[in-house]
Amino acid sequence: MKITMIGDRGCGKTTFMAGLYRSMTDPNFCLNIRLSNKEQRKHVDSIANNLSHNSYPLPTDFAQTYEFDFTVDNVKLLDFTWYDYRGGALEEDASSNEVVELFDQINSSDGLIVFADTTTMDHPKWKKNRYWRTIQQAVINFASQVDQNNKRSLGFVFTKFDSKPDYPEDPGVYDKFFSLIDQMPNHEYLWGIAANTAITKDISLNTIEVFLRIMTPFIYQALQEQAYKIDQTNEMNELLHNIGDNYNSAGFLDDFFSGLFGESSVRDQVTACVNMLKQYPLYQSSKRRLLISSFLNHWNSRSVFDDLGTAFFGGRSQSSIAEQEFGQIIDIWVNYANDIGALYGTWSENFMKYLDENSGKEDSFYFLF
Repeated sequence: MKITMIGDRGCGKTTFMAGLYRSMTDPNFCLNIRLSNKEQRKHVDSIANNLSHNSYPLPTDFAQTYEFDFTVDNVKLLDFTWYDYRGGALEEDASSNEVVELFDQINSSDGLIVFADTTTMDHPKWKKNRYWRTIQQAVINFASQVDQNNKRSLGFVFTKFDSKPDYPEDPGVYDKFFSLIDQMPNHEYLWGIAANTAITKDISLNTIEVFLRIMTPFIYQALQEQAYKIDQTNEMNELLHNIGDNYNSAGFLDDFFSGLFGESSVRDQVTACVNMLKQYPLYQSSKRRLLISSFLNHWNSRSVFDDLGTAFFGGRSQSSIAEQEFGQIIDIWVNYANDIGALYGTWSENFMKYLDENSGKEDSFYFLF
């Protein structure tokens, strides 16, 4: 998924992202984001660390893209791209190449966050039709493409609230945003939030609230996919139990009598179960498929003579190798099932708990739409 930030030059887009990163890389918080790219991580770490000394990044003169993972208890749930567009683009003519490119970027995004600096919201430029028209057009175009199969998120973030906590001299600027929110179509499939934010050396006000609201429909979608995988793990569990229950039952006599009476042998049933395991995503990697094939080969090669020979001459029997490999197959499933179960429960519990604990905080105005 892709999130795009737009706003005036110097309004605090990059600072917001760094403040969010600082809050959501806290090891004491189970919901985290992390940067997979080493250079990006080094860059954002530097900005976040500077925030702790009340040192803020310079305005962005060029677009930057960041690749994040969203994790729950250190288990990756989904990845997303965070697009930080340069602020000055909004003040250019709508026909300029960069504005056209920006609109294409917005329309292909899953989440859009519009930033406004509360310390300059009464600036004359906000009364310029072109500047406001560009924002309005971007938001309406973005929201107009929302439907049941294309859920999206929209955020309005009013930054630097700690510097000017009162309404600006022209409260009509806020009213413009609220009026724009009222114009949003397809509310059922559009998740939104409007919030005041403040980033200082000590706090990152409402950054997590904005982020979680923007991410919610995509997190739910990812959890639905995980729930489907849980169903698959239940099927895998049954297959593994079938293999384990019949593991020692297959042999020459079973093969002989099943062949004589035209029935499926235990060996055939186990082989079918083992081959079915390869069809599940969990066992799709070449290394894991090889492990399953190796187990099946060693299991089919075991015999009384092999067990006696290895017992007499030393070494490892086909049975012992197969048993070890089957244990590895089960371990892969157990670890996977535990991860998914913890992921599903932890997210649901902690997301609701976080909203309950943080809603209604003093001086932290935000509302959902």
